[in-house]
Amino acid sequence: MSGPEATVAAVLRHLDGARMVHLAVHGQHEPENALFSRLELADGPLFAHDVLRLGRPPAQVVPAANELALTHIRPGDEPLGFAGALLASGVSTVVAAVTQVGERAASLAMSDFHHSLAAGSSPADALAHSTGRDPYRRPFICVGAS
Repeated sequence: MSGPEATVAAVLRHLDGARMVHLAVHGQHEPENALFSRLELADGPLFAHDVLRLGRPPAQVVPAANELALTHIRPGDEPLGFAGALLASGVSTVVAAVTQVGERAASLAMSDFHHSLAAGSSPADALAHSTGRDPYRRPFICVGAS
């Protein structure tokens, strides 16, 4: 889905029970309250705390947006952020960026990543293959089970 169809409710519906979800949207990490880190959708933000209400979280999520792998350590040493909220909701593997990444570099890295996944690589191996030695593709990390 894309454009005006990519609403908060529609994305949450598609996330629920999916095996793998790739979200090619803009996002923002919110360091002061990481549960308000968000994806920018057609009708407004999808906040990190929104994913905690999924009934059947997807196995893998790739929020290919800037900085959504960032976390902020709160009292109690709990890392919070969009990727952390996905993992807390039950998502097994998250591939996301820790800094800003250009659209071309993200597109190339994610294309190679998905080709490697389709060829049978684990998410961690597929990401390692897709980022290689290109420093412009390196802001992506794989967290969770791989």
